[in-house]
Amino acid sequence: MTKRTLYAVAELPVSLFLAATVLLASPVVPGAAAQGAACAACVALSVSPDQVSLLPAELDGMEVLIRVAPGAEAGAADAMASIEKRGGRPGLLMTALPASTPATELMAAW
Repeated sequence: MTKRTLYAVAELPVSLFLAATVLLASPVVPGAAAQGAACAACVALSVSPDQVSLLPAELDGMEVLIRVAPGAEAGAADAMASIEKRGGRPGLLMTALPASTPATELMAAW
């Protein structure tokens, strides 16, 4: 059996005091708040060029992205013009990375 040190009785309260001090002094980090639903102004609608005709007549500033494959950007020009006429904000959504830069005449228009 091992002998207890002479100061073993005095070490216990000091150890408890230090442990309590460390626990109480450590910062309390609250849990992450749940993320709410996105507002309508933060959402953009994504459609193919042939679905633009199904959109409402008044878009009231809604952002509408036209989905196109790389190389088919020129085919989205009419759809983008239609969205702009309806009061929407047109955009181009590439479904993959293009091998070259998109059609310059299309990008210059917007």
